[in-house]
Amino acid sequence: MAALPARTPAASGRRLASVAVVEDHPLVLSALLALLDNQPALRVIATARTVGELLSSHQGWQADLILLDIDLPDGSGLDAARKVMDTDDQVGVVFYSASTDPDIIHQALETGCRGYISKLADESQIVPLLLDAAAGKRVFDSNTASVALSRRPVDDAPSLTPREAQVLTLIATDKTNARIAVELGISENTVKTLVGRALGKLHVSTRAAGVAVAVGSGLIRPPQ
Repeated sequence: MAALPARTPAASGRRLASVAVVEDHPLVLSALLALLDNQPALRVIATARTVGELLSSHQGWQADLILLDIDLPDGSGLDAARKVMDTDDQVGVVFYSASTDPDIIHQALETGCRGYISKLADESQIVPLLLDAAAGKRVFDSNTASVALSRRPVDDAPSLTPREAQVLTLIATDKTNARIAVELGISENTVKTLVGRALGKLHVSTRAAGVAVAVGSGLIRPPQ
């Protein structure tokens, strides 16, 4: 796929996030391109299938994000990510991998990447996570969030107020904001504020990831 100009405003004045996808499995690559096609705030500008293609081309892409598989035919995406970020301090790398091995996830985070999305993640999570990553946030899907944050230093361990924990506990039982508001006797806007505050403390961007991290960190009980 020929690279298109990136890191420039769209003609409408709305800033598009440019994405390059590095994935060697044709079916996975096709599925990703189909998912990202016609997204109003994302534009796929290039693809690659190997570490060699990535390293020889990425500076020309000038992508905002590189969605990068870890297991590539000619090398490791982990090593490639380090080399990419050494030469381009503006790009954000988000790993997209079949592995949920804690050691692999932590090695990925040590590269300074913008996030880690499991190939087990529901498709509905991927675009919002990429948009958050393009905005500078570190992102994880619900399969990797608790693992990614499990080695956080004690002094930096997340904490929730009792009300925030209560709201996340109800989210874990699939309750909507409206239903939570009724059960707790508070406004729906207050519920939204509590959810946003809790997700911010847990350094995640989705409700599912927030529940996963909170349960994994022992901040709330898993749903029965």
